[in-house]
Amino acid sequence: MKIIYWNTFLTTDSQALFEHMMLMYQNYQGIDYFCINEATLELEEVFKKAHWQTFYISNTSDRGVLIASKHSLKNPRNYLLSSVIRKKEENQNHILIVEAVWKNQPLVIATTHLTYLRLKEVKRRSQERKVLTKVLPRNRTIFGGDLNTILLPLARWDIEKMNFKGRIKGKTWQWHLKNTWYKMPVKLQLDHVFTTLDIYHLVSATILPPQKFSDHYPILVEIK
Repeated sequence: MKIIYWNTFLTTDSQALFEHMMLMYQNYQGIDYFCINEATLELEEVFKKAHWQTFYISNTSDRGVLIASKHSLKNPRNYLLSSVIRKKEENQNHILIVEAVWKNQPLVIATTHLTYLRLKEVKRRSQERKVLTKVLPRNRTIFGGDLNTILLPLARWDIEKMNFKGRIKGKTWQWHLKNTWYKMPVKLQLDHVFTTLDIYHLVSATILPPQKFSDHYPILVEIK
């Protein structure tokens, strides 16, 4: 089984983005699940027209979290992590959870996009941590996405105490000047993948090269 976790913030061209993902699908010999942060509702519609199963929840009026798969998305559910009003618009963050079957055993796939870790958002991040620790399953689970944090102890929400362990270390984001493709030298790891310890030995994760559709780098997860 193969999963792509990716924040696709820099584009609103859903058709071109979908076609690029289909190239990734071919190049990596099949992707079972795309877990996309900052996806558009239009992107979900393009996946649907291509007969993919989709699960999409809006975070803002034009962006949300999407899971798309060729397989049935069993028991899809979402939980509201936090909500604030920005510029008279509600801004939410959700975690999406679906169930899969791998080698006749259940497997949980979860993804989210957390708020920025900055002083004025401390209370919001605290709320997100509180909900995450309640709703994330503790067994046979892969959890990833744009968590908007480097792995400083202050920002880890004690994830390892929840029976999870991180799978990647490396730069996953490069700052672009707003509304341009011009890259700045600042690079950070904002995207992460964790697995529960009972499947840790079955999972590998690789940060893929940067793609033109995003300032984040995709992460390819493979389950043996």
